Amino acid sequence: MTTAFWISLFIISIGPLPCYLLANHILRHKHYTMLSGFDASRIVDQDAYAKAICQGVKGFAWVMAAVALLHGLNFIGPVLFTAAIVLLPLLPLFYGFYQAKRYVRR
Repeated sequence: MTTAFWISLFIISIGPLPCYLLANHILRHKHYTMLSGFDASRIVDQDAYAKAICQGVKGFAWVMAAVALLHGLNFIGPVLFTAAIVLLPLLPLFYGFYQAKRYVRR
C-alpha cells in the first residue's frame, strides 16, 4: 500500500473528530446553550438530556470513523460507503427526537 493511501485514510478517519470533541466540550463544561433548540425552562433534567444528546453525537463520530476506515481498507464498497455517509447523519437526529420526548415538557 502506498504512502498516499495511508495519508488519505488517516485524513478520512479523523474527519469525525470535531464532532466528538465538540460533544465532549459541551458535556464537560455544561455549555448546553450550544445545543440547538435548548430551552432550559422546558427541560426536565438538563444534565441527563445534554448527556444523552452528546452521547448520540459521540456515537455518530465513532461509527463514521469506523465506516471510513472500513472503506479505506476495502472491507466495504463504494455503494455501501455512500449509503452510510448519507444515512448515518440521520441517526443523531432521530436519537435527539427520542430524547426530546423523554426530557422536554410540552
